[in-house]
Amino acid sequence: VVCASATCVQSDCCTATADPCSSYTSCSSCTGASSCGWCGSTLTCKTGTSTGPSSGTCSASWAWVSSSCPTSTNPTCGSSYPCPTGYIRKASTTSCATQSCTQSDCCKVDPCASYTSCASCSSASSCGWCGSSLMCKTGTSSGPSSGGTCSSGWTWLSSSCPASADPCSSYTSCSSCTYASSCGWCGSTLTCKTGTSTGPSSGTCSASWAWVSSSCPTSTNPTCGSSYPCPTGYIRKASTTSCATQSCTQSDCCKVDPCASYTSCASCSSASSCGWCGSSLMCKTGTSSGPSSGGTCSSGWTWLSSSCPASDPCSSYTSCSSCTYASSCGWCGSTLTCKTGTSTGPSSGTC
Repeated sequence: VVCASATCVQSDCCTATADPCSSYTSCSSCTGASSCGWCGSTLTCKTGTSTGPSSGTCSASWAWVSSSCPTSTNPTCGSSYPCPTGYIRKASTTSCATQSCTQSDCCKVDPCASYTSCASCSSASSCGWCGSSLMCKTGTSSGPSSGGTCSSGWTWLSSSCPASADPCSSYTSCSSCTYASSCGWCGSTLTCKTGTSTGPSSGTCSASWAWVSSSCPTSTNPTCGSSYPCPTGYIRKASTTSCATQSCTQSDCCKVDPCASYTSCASCSSASSCGWCGSSLMCKTGTSSGPSSGGTCSSGWTWLSSSCPASDPCSSYTSCSSCTYASSCGWCGSTLTCKTGTSTGPSSGTC
């Protein structure tokens, strides 16, 4: 082996000297220096001749004179000048707002760009979330770096990410919605939203805001006339709704099951005359053999608290971001709960 451009100090080892051309960092400065040429495939300056570098190789785009350097006036590079690995070519209509430019014609991809949510982005080192573009960018607490911009909604801490889905949105009927704390039913959109007696907390409801069950729209069958409202503590039956979880006292009104306020197996089965239905995750009035008053439970009826299944360790997480960062936990959007599972779904129950 010949140790070109090196000083041998032992018969079998060489101490290499730095290539004097390597200090040039652009094609124009490199090709203006004596005996130096620019390698476009590695974006480095090397000692060489008009045919290529004196040592090593240059797989593409060897420039020996400045006139061979890629043009910077039009940021589109010809196919004969490929950007090196890890870089992308700038299109004529694209700025490097989310990238770190190293040449006038090639840009290095922002390492933060792979994160696609505010929570994952703002939890990564040196990354921040831009709400206006919904992109993750390298930056600091004050904004994107490397010439990047964010017109609005820069989030640096995961705790500052916008709130997740409205917890009331899981309710799909006026009756179930208005019985939930801080929830109201919007008749114009048929959705349940967090709000107050005057309307939703965010967004609008153009018509038919219902804050209490007695304000829910009347059904066509069975129907109660407006002159006959259901009494306090009762709700009106919709034509497509049975009283499976309620005790009917009239053909057109249903009394809410007093056990329905319990939301866990332990609290439910400890209450008088209440049992927990595992298949629907609801507490219902009943006996040791099952729900009463016409209620049903397809599976998992629990009458004694000692028989409740072990609590899911993931259930303590109350947001999608905290849930998905925990080991073996996944977030179920339909129930707004965190459950033990895998990438394909929960280990027990359904989502």
